[in-house]
Amino acid sequence: MEFVVFLWGVIAATLLVVAVFHIRTMIEIRRTVTTARECLIRLDAELSPTIREAREVVEGLKVTVGGVASRVEDLKSAMESVGDTGRSISRINCAVGEVADFISRVSLFSTGIKAAASYVVSRISRRRG
Repeated sequence: MEFVVFLWGVIAATLLVVAVFHIRTMIEIRRTVTTARECLIRLDAELSPTIREAREVVEGLKVTVGGVASRVEDLKSAMESVGDTGRSISRINCAVGEVADFISRVSLFSTGIKAAASYVVSRISRRRG
């Protein structure tokens, strides 16, 4: 009988220890849940304005990108015009070069004619004289 009382005492002590640890565990779980809930409430309160600001920034970026895209088209058109102007200037330069070459040849030809005429006149005047 003593042994049975001893066993009941051991079982009671074990249950008491388990109950104490169970209560402490439940208290810690409750504190953790409370802290987690407060953290979630804080995150929700801070995250909503942040998300709203991020959306506003994205909308602003969309407008900016749209403006930049239209300006890129304008710039592309302007660069094509600059290229056309450069080609036109190159053609004009070629034409001016050809005219300058022609004038140079005419000048050489007229100089040759003057020299030949001067020679012919001097020969004619020597024969007469």
